[in-house]
Amino acid sequence: MGDSVWSAWTYDYNVSLLLLLPLIQGFAGGLARGRERHGRRSGFALIVVIMALDILLATFFMREGVICVIMASPLLSGMIALGYAIGRALVRRRRSRTLSVSLAPLAVLGVVMETAGPLPDTPVVVSDGITVDAPADYVWRYIVDYPDNPNPPDYWLWQAGLPLPTRSVATVQAVGAYRECRFSGGYTYGEVITKLEPGKMLAFRVTEQMKHPEIFGHVTFDEGEIALTPLDASHTRITMTGRYRLHVRPVPYFEWWAGDVTRHIHFRIMTYMKSLAERDYAADQRR
Repeated sequence: MGDSVWSAWTYDYNVSLLLLLPLIQGFAGGLARGRERHGRRSGFALIVVIMALDILLATFFMREGVICVIMASPLLSGMIALGYAIGRALVRRRRSRTLSVSLAPLAVLGVVMETAGPLPDTPVVVSDGITVDAPADYVWRYIVDYPDNPNPPDYWLWQAGLPLPTRSVATVQAVGAYRECRFSGGYTYGEVITKLEPGKMLAFRVTEQMKHPEIFGHVTFDEGEIALTPLDASHTRITMTGRYRLHVRPVPYFEWWAGDVTRHIHFRIMTYMKSLAERDYAADQRR
């Protein structure tokens, strides 16, 4: 995050920009059409035009990328449509259109005030697990670090350009050692191992955030943990837990998006570990 007013406009998603402003835009559009009856197609076209203008604003003025626009679009379009419906319902009962003019500066004031305020810092914990058909010592071989994952992206946001995890590398397997989680496009998270119990658990603290423009400033990853739980002599449970903080509003909406992305990261990594461990175990069983 930068320390200028421009950086706040560049990175900060908030309630005003994603809820209040599009609601007022749709509301003003509904009022401006007057008391005459209009078809649904023309109303839909107006909503699409407002939505297109907002996307252009986000892309060129706020410098947001494709992934951020995709995430924000359902919320924007829904609020514009809601505002339009309210505006159309109200205008049929009142002749004055001055309300749309009077609300516009209030909306702008609300956007400026909230954007200038402190960023949210909402902690989130996401935990996922899978079962591996191999003993824990086979799985542990790939917990601290694992080789390049050649599997193609199977998550639509990765296909749209969001970086996907490719491998992890550690200098040594010891507490205090540097570990790097690598993603496509040359992006990385730098980590320090904070806890290491061979065959059981790895914990790490994130010391260097990924500098991808659609992630940096929106989400801060703090800690991670990978735990192994033996289920029996030939089955093991892998559990991955990630702890991060969201700096965007509305929190419930973006918490869902961030959680979905995090879970796909977890499952891509764990599924690859599972395939490697099961390959090794099956090979030893055949000997």
